[in-house]
Amino acid sequence: AINREQASGTLSRVLSQPVYRDAVINGKFLAGLTTIAIMFVGMALVIAGSGLRLLGTPPTVEEIWRIGIFVGLSIIYVSFWMSISILFSIFIQRTSTSALAGMAIWLFFAFFMPIISGVLADAIVPLGQQPSIELAVKRENTDRWISRVSPVNLYSEATVTVLAPANVR
Repeated sequence: AINREQASGTLSRVLSQPVYRDAVINGKFLAGLTTIAIMFVGMALVIAGSGLRLLGTPPTVEEIWRIGIFVGLSIIYVSFWMSISILFSIFIQRTSTSALAGMAIWLFFAFFMPIISGVLADAIVPLGQQPSIELAVKRENTDRWISRVSPVNLYSEATVTVLAPANVR
Protein backbone atom coordinates (compact mmCIF):
# COMPACT_ATOMS: atom_id res chain seq x y z
CA ALA A 1 0.00 0.00 0.00
CA ILE A 2 2.65 2.51 0.98
CA ASN A 3 6.06 0.98 0.30
CA ARG A 4 5.26 0.25 -3.38
CA GLU A 5 4.34 3.88 -3.95
CA GLN A 6 7.42 5.00 -2.07
CA ALA A 7 9.64 2.73 -4.18
CA SER A 8 8.10 3.91 -7.46
CA GLY A 9 8.31 7.59 -6.44
CA THR A 10 4.60 8.40 -6.63
CA LEU A 11 4.26 8.87 -2.88
CA SER A 12 6.68 11.82 -2.89
CA ARG A 13 4.61 13.45 -5.64
CA VAL A 14 1.40 13.01 -3.69
CA LEU A 15 2.92 14.30 -0.47
CA SER A 16 4.42 17.34 -2.25
CA GLN A 17 0.85 18.63 -2.49
CA PRO A 18 -0.88 19.98 0.61
CA VAL A 19 -1.97 16.48 1.61
CA TYR A 20 -1.10 15.10 5.01
CA ARG A 21 0.59 11.73 5.31
CA ASP A 22 -2.17 10.58 7.67
CA ALA A 23 -4.79 11.46 5.06
CA VAL A 24 -3.05 9.23 2.51
CA ILE A 25 -2.85 6.31 4.96
CA ASN A 26 -6.44 6.76 6.16
CA GLY A 27 -7.63 7.08 2.57
CA LYS A 28 -5.97 3.83 1.62
CA PHE A 29 -7.52 2.11 4.63
CA LEU A 30 -11.00 3.50 3.96
CA ALA A 31 -10.78 2.58 0.28
CA GLY A 32 -9.82 -0.97 1.23
CA LEU A 33 -12.55 -1.10 3.88
CA THR A 34 -15.15 0.06 1.36
CA THR A 35 -14.02 -2.56 -1.13
CA ILE A 36 -14.12 -5.29 1.50
CA ALA A 37 -17.57 -4.22 2.69
CA ILE A 38 -18.99 -4.17 -0.83
CA MET A 39 -17.49 -7.57 -1.55
CA PHE A 40 -18.80 -9.20 1.64
CA VAL A 41 -22.28 -7.69 1.36
CA GLY A 42 -22.46 -8.73 -2.29
CA MET A 43 -21.38 -12.27 -1.49
CA ALA A 44 -23.91 -12.50 1.36
CA LEU A 45 -26.71 -11.28 -0.91
CA VAL A 46 -25.80 -13.72 -3.68
CA ILE A 47 -25.60 -16.64 -1.26
CA ALA A 48 -28.84 -15.64 0.48
CA GLY A 49 -30.57 -15.28 -2.89
CA SER A 50 -29.27 -18.65 -4.05
CA GLY A 51 -30.41 -20.27 -0.82
CA LEU A 52 -33.83 -18.69 -1.17
CA ARG A 53 -34.13 -19.94 -4.72
CA LEU A 54 -32.94 -23.46 -3.90
CA LEU A 55 -34.84 -23.91 -0.64
CA GLY A 56 -37.90 -21.87 -1.46
CA THR A 57 -38.27 -20.83 2.18
CA PRO A 58 -37.63 -17.20 3.09
CA PRO A 59 -35.31 -16.60 6.05
CA THR A 60 -36.75 -15.46 9.34
CA VAL A 61 -35.94 -12.08 10.85
CA GLU A 62 -33.57 -13.76 13.32
CA GLU A 63 -31.68 -15.44 10.47
CA ILE A 64 -31.40 -12.14 8.60
CA TRP A 65 -29.96 -10.53 11.74
CA ARG A 66 -27.49 -13.38 12.12
CA ILE A 67 -26.34 -13.04 8.53
CA GLY A 68 -25.96 -9.28 8.95
CA ILE A 69 -23.98 -9.63 12.17
CA PHE A 70 -21.80 -12.32 10.58
CA VAL A 71 -21.07 -10.08 7.59
CA GLY A 72 -20.25 -7.19 9.96
CA LEU A 73 -17.90 -9.38 12.02
CA SER A 74 -16.22 -10.62 8.84
CA ILE A 75 -15.70 -7.07 7.59
CA ILE A 76 -14.16 -6.06 10.93
CA TYR A 77 -11.92 -9.15 10.97
CA VAL A 78 -10.62 -8.70 7.42
CA SER A 79 -10.15 -4.95 7.93
CA PHE A 80 -8.09 -5.70 11.05
CA TRP A 81 -5.68 -7.78 8.97
CA MET A 82 -5.70 -5.14 6.23
CA SER A 83 -4.70 -2.50 8.80
CA ILE A 84 -1.87 -4.76 9.98
CA SER A 85 -0.68 -5.11 6.39
CA ILE A 86 -0.81 -1.33 5.88
CA LEU A 87 1.18 -0.90 9.10
CA PHE A 88 3.85 -3.30 7.85
CA SER A 89 3.80 -1.53 4.49
CA ILE A 90 4.59 1.74 6.25
CA PHE A 91 7.41 0.46 8.46
CA ILE A 92 9.07 -2.08 6.16
CA GLN A 93 10.71 -0.78 2.99
CA ARG A 94 10.44 -3.82 0.72
CA THR A 95 7.02 -4.93 -0.53
CA SER A 96 7.74 -8.65 -0.35
CA THR A 97 9.15 -8.41 3.17
CA SER A 98 6.12 -6.53 4.45
CA ALA A 99 3.77 -9.07 2.86
CA LEU A 100 5.70 -11.95 4.40
CA ALA A 101 5.70 -10.24 7.81
CA GLY A 102 1.92 -9.92 7.68
CA MET A 103 1.54 -13.56 6.71
CA ALA A 104 3.94 -14.57 9.49
CA ILE A 105 1.84 -12.74 12.09
CA TRP A 106 -1.32 -14.43 10.79
CA LEU A 107 0.37 -17.86 10.79
CA PHE A 108 1.59 -17.28 14.34
CA PHE A 109 -1.89 -16.47 15.60
CA ALA A 110 -3.62 -19.17 13.54
CA PHE A 111 -1.29 -22.12 14.16
CA PHE A 112 1.16 -21.42 16.96
CA MET A 113 -1.00 -19.48 19.41
CA PRO A 114 -3.19 -22.50 20.26
CA ILE A 115 -0.03 -24.47 21.08
CA ILE A 116 1.40 -21.64 23.16
CA SER A 117 -1.87 -21.11 25.03
CA GLY A 118 -1.99 -24.83 25.88
CA VAL A 119 1.57 -24.81 27.17
CA LEU A 120 0.98 -21.66 29.22
CA ALA A 121 -2.26 -23.06 30.65
CA ASP A 122 -0.41 -26.25 31.64
CA ALA A 123 2.26 -24.14 33.35
CA ILE A 124 -0.25 -21.94 35.17
CA VAL A 125 -2.65 -24.75 36.17
CA PRO A 126 -0.76 -28.07 36.24
CA LEU A 127 -3.12 -31.05 36.24
CA GLY A 128 -0.88 -33.66 37.87
CA GLN A 129 -1.53 -37.41 37.94
CA GLN A 130 -5.14 -37.48 39.23
CA PRO A 131 -6.75 -34.17 38.21
CA SER A 132 -10.09 -33.25 39.69
CA ILE A 133 -12.92 -31.97 37.53
CA GLU A 134 -12.61 -28.50 39.05
CA LEU A 135 -8.91 -28.37 38.23
CA ALA A 136 -9.52 -29.54 34.66
CA VAL A 137 -12.22 -26.89 34.21
CA LYS A 138 -9.90 -24.23 35.63
CA ARG A 139 -7.14 -25.31 33.24
CA GLU A 140 -9.57 -25.22 30.28
CA ASN A 141 -10.80 -21.75 31.25
CA THR A 142 -7.20 -20.54 31.57
CA ASP A 143 -6.41 -21.96 28.13
CA ARG A 144 -9.48 -20.24 26.69
CA TRP A 145 -8.58 -16.87 28.20
CA ILE A 146 -4.98 -17.06 26.98
CA SER A 147 -6.07 -18.07 23.49
CA ARG A 148 -8.34 -15.02 23.31
CA VAL A 149 -5.24 -12.93 22.65
CA SER A 150 -5.44 -14.28 19.10
CA PRO A 151 -7.72 -12.40 16.70
CA VAL A 152 -8.22 -15.67 14.81
CA ASN A 153 -9.66 -17.31 17.92
CA LEU A 154 -11.81 -14.27 18.74
CA TYR A 155 -13.29 -14.28 15.24
CA SER A 156 -13.93 -18.02 15.45
CA GLU A 157 -15.68 -17.71 18.81
CA ALA A 158 -17.74 -14.74 17.63
CA THR A 159 -18.92 -16.45 14.45
CA VAL A 160 -19.83 -19.66 16.28
CA THR A 161 -21.79 -17.61 18.80
CA VAL A 162 -23.67 -15.75 16.07
CA LEU A 163 -24.27 -18.58 13.60
CA ALA A 164 -24.77 -21.54 15.95
CA PRO A 165 -25.59 -20.31 19.46
CA ALA A 166 -26.62 -23.83 20.53
CA ASN A 167 -22.99 -24.95 20.04
CA VAL A 168 -21.48 -22.30 22.33
CA ARG A 169 -19.48 -23.91 25.10
